[in-house]
Amino acid sequence: MLRNYIKIAWRNLTKHKLFSFINIFGLASGMAVCMLALIKIKEAYDYDTFHPNSQNTYRVITDLNRKNGDHLLCASSPLALGHFLKDNYKYIDKSTSVYFSHEEATANNKKLSVKEAYVDPDFYKIFGFKLLTGSPATGLQTVVLTTETAERFFGKANPIGQTITIGKSDNFLVTGVLKKPPFSSHLRFDLLASTAAIAHHQQNNETWTNEAAAYTYVQLKPGASLSGLKNILAAVSKQASAIVTPLSGKRFVFDAQALDDISPGTKPLYNLTDEPIFPNLIAIGLIGFFMLLLAFFNYVNLTLARSLDRAREVGIRKVAGALRQDVMLQFLSESVLVAILAFGLAFLELRLLMKLPTVQNIIGDAIHDKTLWLYFIIFTIITGLIAGWIPAKVFSGFQPVRVLKGKFNAKLFGGVGLRKSLTVIQFASSLIAIVTLLIFYRQSVYMASADYGFKKEDLLNIKLPDQSFEKASVTLASTAGVEQASGTSGLFGFSEGDVRFIKREKTQDSITATYFSVSPSFIKNMGLQIIA
Repeated sequence: MLRNYIKIAWRNLTKHKLFSFINIFGLASGMAVCMLALIKIKEAYDYDTFHPNSQNTYRVITDLNRKNGDHLLCASSPLALGHFLKDNYKYIDKSTSVYFSHEEATANNKKLSVKEAYVDPDFYKIFGFKLLTGSPATGLQTVVLTTETAERFFGKANPIGQTITIGKSDNFLVTGVLKKPPFSSHLRFDLLASTAAIAHHQQNNETWTNEAAAYTYVQLKPGASLSGLKNILAAVSKQASAIVTPLSGKRFVFDAQALDDISPGTKPLYNLTDEPIFPNLIAIGLIGFFMLLLAFFNYVNLTLARSLDRAREVGIRKVAGALRQDVMLQFLSESVLVAILAFGLAFLELRLLMKLPTVQNIIGDAIHDKTLWLYFIIFTIITGLIAGWIPAKVFSGFQPVRVLKGKFNAKLFGGVGLRKSLTVIQFASSLIAIVTLLIFYRQSVYMASADYGFKKEDLLNIKLPDQSFEKASVTLASTAGVEQASGTSGLFGFSEGDVRFIKREKTQDSITATYFSVSPSFIKNMGLQIIA
């Protein structure tokens, strides 16, 4: 019977080609946007799912309390915290600090900008980052590279035993290369080095006073509970504050965040790593749902528009003995077939959209995830069932006598009928979408053309690796057509400055300020005015 329904559905689609194309194309467009949203949401929940014993692993977050009563909840913590917890509390099995930096690295006659992560030996036991070859970097001047970083510096050659210079420090010995993890992680880096490389340069108090220095992770022993860890962190908070408060006037309150709860991030934390934020996922999901909803309305309206032809078909079927559920199954089969065809078209649209850099950043490697395709198939079937439910419900409720006499139309569309309501909702939703996009467009134009208080005309921004401006500025200044060259650590108008806490005097409370490192000619080059 199902085979017969599919055959009839295919004949109806091929008989009314223009109607079928509009229906399939409209549904495909909504499905393509919704598929993008599904990819992003699934990727967010796949973050860090490859780590062993993740249910017993926690990140220590810091509630920074200032003298003026302000609170700042940070994902980071002092550098000394990881070692202190493991050395003083048997409740904790493993711990590691993760300290990030962005410096130039030099190896194999190449100087490239990389993101370093300095970690403790327990890092390789807590997290599921596996070595492709070699051994972990646990010594003072040792380093492990990701596969991408190894290829950038050494190509296809074996990097084990080679040396790499990070910033202005001594040479580091490459001891291993990491496998590419199966899923994304909130910890993103280009290489791993030992925290011993930075810890021996600092005094004990310095490793406690900066709450933004590092990220601390602990793994509890089997049978240990979260409540016990919270009691430990409460005691450590008092000890840390005893060191920090006399020096800076601030106080630390440490808390635990489960590793499984880091992504998507639900807490309003400062100094986040690279985890997706839950409010952003809600916005993405709502956009996808809204576009799919418009496609549903379009499908229902077009299907009901052909009610006269289909109603006679239904009337004859019921006279021949078809039950209501048989008629509903026929229309649901047709809508699922349309959804499957729309899915094929949506996939083609998705492949075209993947050529855009913005879409590539959203999708990444998720399009190759086999589990995701299972979700897509389920999503397609559900989409077809939902889209066809209203037409199936309406058509299956027709009375054969009224249909064959032509009296069904007044009942269905008389007054404010279903189709009229859906048409009004569809047009209203489309207008809202058009107005919203127009507002976004005008806001984008305004952001690009507004007067920000600095010169933008005749300026060319060139991104350079760290510490290389002095060399490049000499060549740039002598280039024909270049009036002046200046350097900055970040671009104005892009939130690229470093946020720091500043205060006028030691006795005053600190405030946050955006901090840029610039060359002496930068003020003149940008047309800035000093008013005081």
